[in-house]
Amino acid sequence: LIVGAGPSGLSAALEALQQGARVTVIDMWSIFGGHGVLSGGVLSIVGTPMQRAQGIEDSPELAYQDFIKWGEDNNPEWVRFYVNNSRNLIYDWLIGMGLEFRSVGRQPGNRVPRIHSTLGGGRALVTTLYQECLKYPNVDFIWNHKVTDLVREKQRISGVKTENLRTGELQIFRAFAVILATGGFQSSLDMVRQNWPKHLKSPDRLLFSAGFNATGSGHELAQEAGGVLRSLDHQWNYSTGIPHP
Repeated sequence: LIVGAGPSGLSAALEALQQGARVTVIDMWSIFGGHGVLSGGVLSIVGTPMQRAQGIEDSPELAYQDFIKWGEDNNPEWVRFYVNNSRNLIYDWLIGMGLEFRSVGRQPGNRVPRIHSTLGGGRALVTTLYQECLKYPNVDFIWNHKVTDLVREKQRISGVKTENLRTGELQIFRAFAVILATGGFQSSLDMVRQNWPKHLKSPDRLLFSAGFNATGSGHELAQEAGGVLRSLDHQWNYSTGIPHP
């Protein structure tokens, strides 16, 4: 059972489907994609055929040095894994599903261009993931349902409680495993202020920077179930173009 049909939830669904699991994806919205559809669909990837075709000499070691030097408060272990695996786990994976990349650009902090832009932006990216999920008969998508609570039984999470946002009907979905892939909290200005980096002055005025449903509801569910949250003041590392773990 996966809560959230954005890029994270769809990717998790694909991994489970490919292993033969029966998967149900629940989302508040009436369509897939989350606020990923609003993104530019740009991905920082290291050592791709597209780079080489343009004469760009990139390597995991070069990218590691750039990310560690310019990234703020990086996790070296995570950065090492990312630079070593972004080519096969992101580029090859998406190309294999039919996604096309249109260009490679350079972002500040990167000595070589490694920001890959998808043809069609974020909408093309999430559409590719969603269409790949639909190839499997063992998947169901439940739309317009908000998860209001997690079901706890015998020291484990065994499902979720939902409210149908159109009819008001309450329902319980049970599963062997539950994944929360509900996105960020950029549209909850209260949470943004609560987790504002301590070394930066909090602005007097904030603007929403994500989809309507990026309100941190999944964070609240995880905390209520005993989950521990970390690095909430690291939403995105713009110097490298990769998310903080």
